[in-house]
Amino acid sequence: MNRTDLTAGAALFDISVQHQHACLTLKLDNDGLAVNVEIAGRASVDRDNVKAKLAMEEGAKGLLQLAHALPGGTALGLEGALVSGLDLDASHIAGFIEGLDSDKTFLVEALIPKDEEVLRDEAFIGAAAEYVEEMLPALHFFMWTEENNYARLGVTLAKEKKKAKEKEQAALPEIQPGARVIILSGLFAGRPGYLAEIEKGKAKVMVGPVSVTVDAKDIKTA
Repeated sequence: MNRTDLTAGAALFDISVQHQHACLTLKLDNDGLAVNVEIAGRASVDRDNVKAKLAMEEGAKGLLQLAHALPGGTALGLEGALVSGLDLDASHIAGFIEGLDSDKTFLVEALIPKDEEVLRDEAFIGAAAEYVEEMLPALHFFMWTEENNYARLGVTLAKEKKKAKEKEQAALPEIQPGARVIILSGLFAGRPGYLAEIEKGKAKVMVGPVSVTVDAKDIKTA
């Protein structure tokens, strides 16, 4: 469902899951432990869906409610310009919608600072698990699913598939089985034969006793 940017250079071959979809991540570094929901710049399906969702009144209200219910100290927004969940308002949401057109990662970040005592004892694992559980609603809010489909991507994909199928059918020659045809490509190019059957874009042609299967577009009436 993603768009392929052929000018992306080495990034064209990056198939990392966390760069394609909204993900819940844990990062332990010099700042402490961060439990994040991340939408990378290349996660176009999720980003387009979030933009459509936040542009609707119910989506904007839902984000405000979510932000106020997240763990204390949680911040969200584009990487490098996060806003405290408790301070979030409509003007920030408008900025999110505009910023999602950029390639900056969108984050919902709950950080346990490195000087917190919990990071130094056995309670660490339990604390991390609690943060993960409390961040799941944020993941479900931002991650595209069939149930969380504000960009109507499912409908769009169905229409695109239908158009592609109609285009494919229109491109096929209107030749009935039994007709004498000429093969246009492959080892038997230029050879005449009889069309035995045509189905799903493939044509089976009898060239003497030999059955040859070619693309339906690669035959013509003799």
